[in-house]
Amino acid sequence: MKQIPKYDFNKKEEPLLEFEILRLEELIKRKHQIAGKPHRLDFYQLIFITEGTGIHTVDFQRVQFNTGSFIPIAKDQVQQFHIDFDIKGYVILFTSDFLVREKINYRYLYDFILFNSQLSPVVLQCDTDTKLLIEMLAKAFFIEKEFEQEELLRNYLKIILIRLERTKRSFSQIPSGSSLTLSMQFKEALDNTISYKTKVADVCEILGVNSKKLNAALQLLSNKTAKEYLDERVVLEIKRLLSYSELSIKEIAYKIGFEDATNLTKYFKKHAGFLPQKFREIHR
Repeated sequence: MKQIPKYDFNKKEEPLLEFEILRLEELIKRKHQIAGKPHRLDFYQLIFITEGTGIHTVDFQRVQFNTGSFIPIAKDQVQQFHIDFDIKGYVILFTSDFLVREKINYRYLYDFILFNSQLSPVVLQCDTDTKLLIEMLAKAFFIEKEFEQEELLRNYLKIILIRLERTKRSFSQIPSGSSLTLSMQFKEALDNTISYKTKVADVCEILGVNSKKLNAALQLLSNKTAKEYLDERVVLEIKRLLSYSELSIKEIAYKIGFEDATNLTKYFKKHAGFLPQKFREIHR
């Protein structure tokens, strides 16, 4: 029984920093056997391309990048590098614990749309100032290992996230304020409880809102109801497991909360338009 590989943050230091910058060319050279296969990370990742062009796959989207591209990867997304040893850049890795030291900092993960791959664009082009900030961040990590290094890294990271968020928002029609916050909280709650058995009412109870308010917020963001969003999230997880794991359809059914494989097959055919086995054959 082989599931999608999931990698935790590499805890090399004590006290644990939970932040790291890797040179992309070195990562590909050392870890190409892992990076070149579908996998998940238990933390957040920003890929910044300083030289080259290519393709990166994120949850079935083959996204093209070139020099100056930024690819944000959210925690638990399935990604795959298409190995090219000529690509250069940086990979910025951080956990939510590193970024969030005060309650107000949760907004970087839950109010920002940067890591929401359902909203275009998935790949961002950064400007000269953001490139300079990346260089300063790298210098602070690799060279300036002195007084308040962690706080310096955190603040550089926040500024970079804000600049990338501004870029993404300039391309997206999104609501602001409480509707956006509630939408992002709903997405986070679904990610934490991926199951066919989950009902909209269950999530509303977790968030402390009624379904009418939740649906209104979601429709402002994506013109979808909470039930439609929930079904999409369940289908995405089934697709991930069909494509990237060796679990049988029966095992996937139990993992996602179905009583048997027949119910999963009917559900998946209705929402994805394919029988599970056919989808697996196409995407293997």
